[in-house]
Formats: sequence, C-alpha cells, structure tokens
Amino acid sequence: MEEIVKFLENNKYGSLATSVDDQPYVRPFEYGFKSEDGIFFYTSKDKGVYSQLKSNPKASFCVTGKDDSTYVELTGNIKFTNDEKYKNMMLEKSNNARKIYGSSDNENFEVFYMSHGRASMHESSSGYVSDDQF
Repeated sequence: MEEIVKFLENNKYGSLATSVDDQPYVRPFEYGFKSEDGIFFYTSKDKGVYSQLKSNPKASFCVTGKDDSTYVELTGNIKFTNDEKYKNMMLEKSNNARKIYGSSDNENFEVFYMSHGRASMHESSSGYVSDDQF
C-alpha cells in the first residue's frame, strides 16, 4: 500500500466515478491524503458528487501517471466526516481546497474518505500489478 500512496502523492489528479440513477458518472478529482482512517478527498456540499455519494456511497478513483503507462485505482465505500482535524489536514495538503474554502468552517466544505476498499497499481510497460486492501 505504501507504493500506491507514494504514487498518489506524486499524481494527485484523476477521475472519481459515482453513479446517478444507476448510471456511471465520472469527473476530474483531486486526491487529498491517506491517514490511518482511510483515503481522503473533498468536495462542496452544493455539488452533484456530494448528493450522489450521499445516496450511493460506492465510488472508484483512478489516477494515471505522468508516463501514461502506470495507473492506480481505488474502489470502496465513502464516508463523510466533519472532523476539524481532517478538514485542516485537507487545507494543508491541497492548494485548491485552501483557495476554494479558505477555512475549515466554510459551510460548503465537505471532506469524505474511503475507510476500506481495494487499491491496485498497474504498470503496463512491465506487466507489474499490485493489489492491496486498505
């Protein structure tokens, strides 16, 4: 899992997949950080992704490396948290979150995480595959 987290730290932007009326929906998204509680992301309360994840917490996040031959996929169930610790960590880790929300008490600022799920890394040039549970 350490290898996957390092990859995510170096390639923070990917695609988050949710569902709307049993249809897949994908949008660009930013990885936040990993802690002992899970893998963290953020969004606005007024975005569609917020209501989608509230109604169906199953999600997948995929990031492709800069060389286009390696990618990481995370799949799991989402939980939302209002814990100030995690909101402040997100603001520290993400310039975008800091620009958009400014502080942890912004009423639209929502932090969510995958507490457990599957994480896999695929390297097409070598055929390497790593599959982990978190």
